[in-house]
Amino acid sequence: IAGADIFDIQSVENKQDLVPFIEEWLNFFQHMKSKDIPMVCAINGPALGGGLEWALWCDYRICTDSPTTKLGLPEVKLGLLPGFGGTQNLFPLVGLQGAMDMMLTGKDIRAPKAKKMGLVDQVVAPASLEKVAVDTALGLAEGTIKKSTPKKKSLMNRFIEDTPIGRNMMWKKVEEMVQKNTNGNYPAPNAIISCVKYGLEHPSGNDKYRFEREEFAKLAATSESEALIGIFDGMTQMKKNTFGELAHPVSTVAVMGAGLMGAGIAQVSAEKGYRVLLKDRDDAAIGRGESYINDNWGKKVKRRRMTQYQYNKNSSNVVGLTDDSVSYEKHFGNADMVIEAVFEDIDLKRRIVKQVEEVTPEH
Repeated sequence: IAGADIFDIQSVENKQDLVPFIEEWLNFFQHMKSKDIPMVCAINGPALGGGLEWALWCDYRICTDSPTTKLGLPEVKLGLLPGFGGTQNLFPLVGLQGAMDMMLTGKDIRAPKAKKMGLVDQVVAPASLEKVAVDTALGLAEGTIKKSTPKKKSLMNRFIEDTPIGRNMMWKKVEEMVQKNTNGNYPAPNAIISCVKYGLEHPSGNDKYRFEREEFAKLAATSESEALIGIFDGMTQMKKNTFGELAHPVSTVAVMGAGLMGAGIAQVSAEKGYRVLLKDRDDAAIGRGESYINDNWGKKVKRRRMTQYQYNKNSSNVVGLTDDSVSYEKHFGNADMVIEAVFEDIDLKRRIVKQVEEVTPEH
């Protein structure tokens, strides 16, 4: 579940009408929980906003290691807060610090980190997801698998999150960070803090959820939220291809120049699955460009933002070429797109264009 359609929420004229709407969904979640039937959430792809909030109501969460899998509560970026129980159900699972970081930044969490912080219970390959989810549900029903429980906190985190002194210090730091980042111009972060604090003070019953949805409705009526949703809509529209089908689909991209810009273009193109012909004047220049690309991918692997398999696959997509390469003309004869990224010298650029036109196909 990717998440709720934000434009459905925006279309509601009287934002207070959102309160009973959210309450109806909360009642559904709680009704399902009361039936004591194991609920397992299987995630392959994005689970953002309402999608993750749905998952938080489940007894067990499994996600795939697919590059498209990401989890998060990005409502703050739209001037809103997680309104379907997110401000109350997240922090018992991942801790106050992790929950506040997620909700106040709206950042995406990838599968390895989600497992480490306790947001999901298992990470599996996409092909295994359905079977693992079914087996887990059966195990939960039979009692051979335990329901998801919060990860054990370190001594330091117990002091920060579970003692009055530590918690006061934490809230002070959180509020200072919010003020620094927003300068008091955005109400959503402070509303998120208020919801979490209210939940800590009223841990039992449904008052915390009532408070949350009322705060959500207030935020939805603000000019800040309207403006941020407008920006989001514009960015979304800009990403769409409104020009129809390509007359000549692109599979091979030639990049002229292996400097900082050329290497960066080659890196992004290779990550998108294109075959990249990276050309420069000599082997030394090509070596510097490839080293820059591989270093960036190496950092991603180290940070677990990319698997070693993806690193190897991306690397294989980049072909380094020079004027002295025997196969240079043959490779460029298969290029579907050529991007010029050489030094800012008009005479050099003219020579490069002439050279490319001699060996590339008509399209």
